[in-house]
Amino acid sequence: MVRLEDVTIVASVIGIAKTVPVSVVVKKWHGTNTIRDSRHDN
Repeated sequence: MVRLEDVTIVASVIGIAKTVPVSVVVKKWHGTNTIRDSRHDN
């Protein structure tokens, strides 16, 4: 499992949108244990 701290911009992540990999294009912290991300399907 990936820690939120390890998710970077342009990372390809599986598990955000079902089993489809997505690319993170924006990451903004909300508090200490939640991120809001903008992404697009690969």
